[in-house]
Amino acid sequence: MTTEITLTPDAERALREAENLCWQTNVAIVAPEHLLGAALLVLHGLGHVALPSPGQVQAAVEAVCGTGSEGLSDNVRFGSAARMALNETARAVIESGAGAIDAATIARGVIASGEVNPMLFSSLGTTKAALLDLLV
Repeated sequence: MTTEITLTPDAERALREAENLCWQTNVAIVAPEHLLGAALLVLHGLGHVALPSPGQVQAAVEAVCGTGSEGLSDNVRFGSAARMALNETARAVIESGAGAIDAATIARGVIASGEVNPMLFSSLGTTKAALLDLLV
């Protein structure tokens, strides 16, 4: 069993995109919904067009996480629920013997963590199970 894991370039991009979603909506704390939305945006950009569109993702994340009225003056930080979801994802990857996390793994892991507000799935026009099926 490997104890060291790496992030693929698309996983790194998903983490940056989660922060970007926060900056765009003036929300200082990255939530699991930002992580999942960001992973979906990256995967859609890689050609997984069966996933919700970027517009759907942005609208759903905004509907669930809200928007701030004032621009951010400090760095965006990962909240405890987002960190928990990432830690659960990393643990599952280590237990499986895999050595890397990619954007699809982030999406599946965040969903499996149970940290995502169920409203996000309905806001995306799908269900948790249907979204997981698309991420196989």
